[in-house]
Amino acid sequence: MEERKRIYRSNIWIRVRTMLFGLLAAFFLGLAGREYIGGWAAAALGASIFLIVAYVVCFYDDVEISIDSETFVMSRRKKELYRFNLGDIEIFSNYRGKSLSGGCLLTIIPEGEKRIMIDCSTLGKKQFRQMLGVLVGVEESKR
Repeated sequence: MEERKRIYRSNIWIRVRTMLFGLLAAFFLGLAGREYIGGWAAAALGASIFLIVAYVVCFYDDVEISIDSETFVMSRRKKELYRFNLGDIEIFSNYRGKSLSGGCLLTIIPEGEKRIMIDCSTLGKKQFRQMLGVLVGVEESKR
């Protein structure tokens, strides 16, 4: 029986929501800064904060995780960052369902190496739970 590859990608609506929160934060910081540093400087501060948030959302939060029966691969903007053989790692998860961002954190400990923590909040709660189910199923079948 052929094992299929599972792919989990960043949820676009979570990224849009983060962008909107960044816009609101930039607006309010610009308004607050207007009292202390002047109009144009406050506008520049707000714009630069929004650009930083937009950069993070567009370039850093574009995450893709693929899992098959043998490997775990994490990519950011189509560039592979981590590749692990599932038999050579320990996996732990931390899920805080009540937080605004979802609080989905995956900790991977390769044999003899330092732990790697991956923020999976942009996947969304549903995809994160599905991914954990697949990882647990793969781990169970390896035993």
